[in-house]
Amino acid sequence: MLTPEYCTKNKIKIYPRDGFVQTAVEDVLVPRVGVTEPIKITNGDKSVIHRFEVMQMPGDTISIGLDIMSDLGIGVFGLQAAHNSRKKLKGVIHAPDNDSVMCDAEPPAVANHSPVGTPEEREKLMAAIQPLIDANQAIPKSEFCQLPGALIELPTPPGKTAYRRQYSIPFALQPELDKAVAQWLDDGVIREVHPVNV
Repeated sequence: MLTPEYCTKNKIKIYPRDGFVQTAVEDVLVPRVGVTEPIKITNGDKSVIHRFEVMQMPGDTISIGLDIMSDLGIGVFGLQAAHNSRKKLKGVIHAPDNDSVMCDAEPPAVANHSPVGTPEEREKLMAAIQPLIDANQAIPKSEFCQLPGALIELPTPPGKTAYRRQYSIPFALQPELDKAVAQWLDDGVIREVHPVNV
């Protein structure tokens, strides 16, 4: 997003638009000003052409959204998912020099268990998505995924065959490979094929 002031200062053309922009604050809408002409943005060796939303913000502000950050090689790391969501414990922290210091300490993290929201909110969410989970689990394992692009076909001309020898699998990985293949066969994901020598 850009401010009208930033666009004026940098001679960027604004195409007016009607409507409102939903802000991050619930039920707060801001009237749309318009969109910019296509602008080329460069970060190092990465470039993207983008039309920015123009809206009133403090100062000569430019805000780059998540929709183009990855295209510019910009990542967002270490952001809190919720503010003050974990209880602090009084405890002992062992410093690198082996001296113990009394301080506020975070409770130990539990892998794959970082619930967001209240139990009631999580229950409401699960109730809303449970029919979709059930429908997904009801799809036979032998069926192909129905999402566009999930099935890839490599058509060959009639009467022609294509073959490339499998690269060697290290002996140390053979047991893992055998286990995976046995599971796929059991699940019906793959089936045994007897090749025909041509």
